[in-house]
Amino acid sequence: MIENNIFSLLAKLRKKSLKLPLNNIKQIALRPSTVDGESLYSLPFVKSLSKEYILTLFLPMDSNAKYFRRFKTKIIEYPTKLNIFKVFNFKRRMGNLSFDLFINLDRNNIDTFSFILNNPLTASIYEGASVNLLAISNSIPIDESYERLSSLLGFKLQWGKELIRIRKRKYKDKKMGITSDIGKYPGFLQVNKAEDLYKISSLITRKNQISTIAFFLDIPQVLLLKEGDEFRPPASIKVFRYSKSITGEIIENCLKIL
Repeated sequence: MIENNIFSLLAKLRKKSLKLPLNNIKQIALRPSTVDGESLYSLPFVKSLSKEYILTLFLPMDSNAKYFRRFKTKIIEYPTKLNIFKVFNFKRRMGNLSFDLFINLDRNNIDTFSFILNNPLTASIYEGASVNLLAISNSIPIDESYERLSSLLGFKLQWGKELIRIRKRKYKDKKMGITSDIGKYPGFLQVNKAEDLYKISSLITRKNQISTIAFFLDIPQVLLLKEGDEFRPPASIKVFRYSKSITGEIIENCLKIL
């Protein structure tokens, strides 16, 4: 918390004015969300920007980057747990690397990364002292928030299964699926990898990468979110919130709204 306050103060001291429309943008840095089940929603951003700009992605060291490597980008990994010493070491490692625009899609450490990149122009759907191009998200679904931000930046996002590129297989009898992180329930097919999604007609899931991929594949799903989770899924995803733990009764309620 102390480190965040320091970098927020530094951001206020060096904040610059913003002039629209944005001109002479060539080098762009983008940081997807670090939260499991949210990062892959940034793929439309990556696809669109990689076609027109020199794009660099900043991803945590323990992330699964295979979906991001399909686009023409440079990937720089950073430590998952940043303290003030790691921040300055990482900044030193960046050297003279600079960007015309920094897009931060993670709600945490926005000012810290703006400091690391020494970037005068930061765009986000979340507030921060360093953010000078803000598409306020509030309770808007994540895909609509990203579309608002992309509209301010002057480009269009395209959502679709081609972003995932899973080899499609045909199954005669599709079943209802449930992700393996919930548990085993009679009548459900266990889904633990992306390819399993082609075996099912609908899905009950926690917030995870499988849920995001199911969204891109247009598979009906109920997302189990714990009360207090600030994540706002796309409108096409039905949500059931629970307080303590997931029970058989909760699963039965999910079946009613699928």
